[in-house]
Amino acid sequence: FDASLVFKHNIGKDWMISARGNITYAVNKIVEQDEIPQKYAWLQQTGSSIGVNKIYVADGLFTEDDFNITTNADGSHSYELKDGIPTFTKNVMPGDIKYKDLNEDGVIDQYDQTYYAGNHPNNPQIVYGFGINVQYKGIYAGLFFQGVGKRSLNLNYQTAYFMPFINGVDASSARIEAVDHWNASNPGNTDVLYPRLHTTKNDNNNLASTWWYRSGDYLRLKNVELGYQFDKKIVRRLRMENLRIYVQGTNVAMLFDKVKYWDPEVGNSGSRYPINATWTLGLDVTF
Repeated sequence: FDASLVFKHNIGKDWMISARGNITYAVNKIVEQDEIPQKYAWLQQTGSSIGVNKIYVADGLFTEDDFNITTNADGSHSYELKDGIPTFTKNVMPGDIKYKDLNEDGVIDQYDQTYYAGNHPNNPQIVYGFGINVQYKGIYAGLFFQGVGKRSLNLNYQTAYFMPFINGVDASSARIEAVDHWNASNPGNTDVLYPRLHTTKNDNNNLASTWWYRSGDYLRLKNVELGYQFDKKIVRRLRMENLRIYVQGTNVAMLFDKVKYWDPEVGNSGSRYPINATWTLGLDVTF
């Protein structure tokens, strides 16, 4: 559905106020997909929505309780995963991402991916906006806000851009956010952005999973305008039909988002040219 509302009201002879709002809500469901019958229902794209990806479901991080730990002669530790704990690769250690074994066969493989992990499509299902304009005699000012909802973004969509050291230490760089990672000095802290870091690509941690998905919802101050419309009597004396001076801002400020690492409006990957705020000072003259 789509809806819009416009309100205008005059207060006396000099004041005028107007407000407007709009909202669009659009969802879809794949009712028929020409696909090979799948072994499990959660592998079927039929029934899901366009733009929802098949991913693994992260079940937190591996902890020391998941391993048999041996202390070596040099004081280091060796970790052996306990029997019955499923994993994608054998060389996991505390701090690596743990995944749910959806079919409970004791291993993490392609049969544990699902289209129904609770994430929304990349394209927002809700798009909305609202604004207000106030005018006093020739002076006017306006604000307009724009936002989206029910949208998910994959932070690790292009691993070479987001995952530290994926190309090796010498051929990679890391953002300051990489400090927020699992650390052996505080192994109980699993409320982190990154799992255990590796000096090269790690197949287990780089799987497309719910660990890397975030809400792509946002609200931004989209437009601001302040101007003055000169009185018609003055304009006619200057042999003009219309005279207006104004300042206008576009993409002024992000007010709310849950991604934080880049502007969510640019999409999954932050390695794109950013959306710029622009300011325009204008003089509108009509003869």
